[in-house]
Amino acid sequence: MKDELEKLHSVLDPLMQGKRNLKVLEAGCGSRTQIRLPPDACIVGVDISEEQLRKNTGLHEKRVGDIQTCALGEDAFDLIICWDVLEHLDRPLDAVSNFFRAIREDGAIVLTFPNVMSIKGLVTKFTPHLFHVLVYRYLPQQKTIGKKGHDSPFRTYMRFGISPDTLKTFAGRHGFETAFCHSYQGVMQAELRRRNIGIDRLFQVAEPLVKALTLGSVCVNDCDVIVVLKKGEDAPSEP
Repeated sequence: MKDELEKLHSVLDPLMQGKRNLKVLEAGCGSRTQIRLPPDACIVGVDISEEQLRKNTGLHEKRVGDIQTCALGEDAFDLIICWDVLEHLDRPLDAVSNFFRAIREDGAIVLTFPNVMSIKGLVTKFTPHLFHVLVYRYLPQQKTIGKKGHDSPFRTYMRFGISPDTLKTFAGRHGFETAFCHSYQGVMQAELRRRNIGIDRLFQVAEPLVKALTLGSVCVNDCDVIVVLKKGEDAPSEP
């Protein structure tokens, strides 16, 4: 994930260059901030969980709310970050539309989410919540997931509206350009393949087969996505 964050910052840092006292929204912030931010940034966190907000010590302002419906303000933020949240929303494009209203003219929106048009995304979409819990428990440091007193994976809807192509088209219709779109193999999938040679071999065999059968519409390895959206015509092209 370190390499992916560096690629993101290579695009995001120039977009934020020269801005002082950044007003940042962490949408569905959870218990920690993922992106490197300047020390003078004012970070507002919105999450539906009061408990997660309490755990996040990097926020300057905490708001309990549903990012699909809560009022975020008009032209209120220089940067909006929504990290691994859209897949858990019943109406993710409502949340993205909310971000469009809240971002300033020269601001940027960072979205990260699993690619529903990947094997991981499709399996996640069409399997029950219990299966997700069991997969997490198979990973190191996750043995208590879903047990009493410990966090459980949130319910996952994985709507097709957040496939990368659909999301970029949706953004374009609302006057936003894609400054960055990067697909990569997520940490959990990489860990599963590392721990189980059978799973790894299955992925190796499946990659060309799935690509041929779906005419390239479904991917095997690159299961997670980072997208940066920027308003206006002066957004830099994708690297």
